[in-house]
Amino acid sequence: MNEFEKQMLAGEVYMGMEKRQKRLAFALQGIEAMRRLAPRSYASISFGKQSICLAHMLYQVEPDMPMYFLASSETWDLHNYAEVIDAFLERWPINLHIVQTDHAGTHPDLSWKEVRDLGDQDLQNMVDRAEWDGWYWGLSKEESKARKITLSRRWEGQPHPTIYRYKDGKYRCCPLMHWELLDIAAYVVEHDLPLLQIYKDLGLQERTTARLTKKAVEYHGLAQVKRRDIASYNRLAARFPELRKYT
Repeated sequence: MNEFEKQMLAGEVYMGMEKRQKRLAFALQGIEAMRRLAPRSYASISFGKQSICLAHMLYQVEPDMPMYFLASSETWDLHNYAEVIDAFLERWPINLHIVQTDHAGTHPDLSWKEVRDLGDQDLQNMVDRAEWDGWYWGLSKEESKARKITLSRRWEGQPHPTIYRYKDGKYRCCPLMHWELLDIAAYVVEHDLPLLQIYKDLGLQERTTARLTKKAVEYHGLAQVKRRDIASYNRLAARFPELRKYT
């Protein structure tokens, strides 16, 4: 039994516990508060472990909500996103918009760092901010100290702790802010959600990205691709040969 299988068993046990039920209820309350406050909102999803739980949860309460996935040149070689997306859409046909960027393809002479820098504002430019009241993200405090600080901010008149107001009057809702790995495991087991292969191989504690970021490379992300899918690794290494030293 590998780590992922142990986590799924633990999630099944945890599923009926009061702590889990309270966290699930808290997340749903945050979504309802956001829907009243910012009805013109979308979900920014990455198809990582938290994101796919959020997409499923939002689909249950608002099936037509627009959901955006930002894909970079290397996205489809980093993980089995296409397989997971197809499996998810087959059962829950969310209103998905894939925003595909291709800086590596349209600028074939640029280095990995130059391509990475070119896409620095891709997430901010994924949609026209002026058209929306706000958005949903699958962030949680458990992920990092920085996210814990971000998700702990409070403001006068705040309708729910999951909702943050920006200076321009836009809102961000992070319903899963208190979720930990057991909460994710319980939700995945309960709804039989499809997951990226890296989680099944190494466990839910793994961090994923749809972009070949500096952190992803330095934390052996490319090495994992090499072990899992040599054809994908060869395509990435052929385009960015300077990254071979990280594997």
